[in-house]
Amino acid sequence: GAPVAFRRWHRSAQASSGKLDFFCKLGIEGMPANAWEWGAVSQLVNNLQGQLVKILPQVDRRQIDITAW
Repeated sequence: GAPVAFRRWHRSAQASSGKLDFFCKLGIEGMPANAWEWGAVSQLVNNLQGQLVKILPQVDRRQIDITAW
């Protein structure tokens, strides 16, 4: 897969915000394990104008995998 990086949007970045238009599987690295709760992950996905569908079973302690619209 292709790496995706997130950072806070800033007007001077000359970029537009994105939207999750497709059902996709995302792997999120660097998120503290104590934040791997439905509410926290859902809020992150909602900020991307997406909708969290499922938190997938944990395979790796460094990454959380999810599916989202």
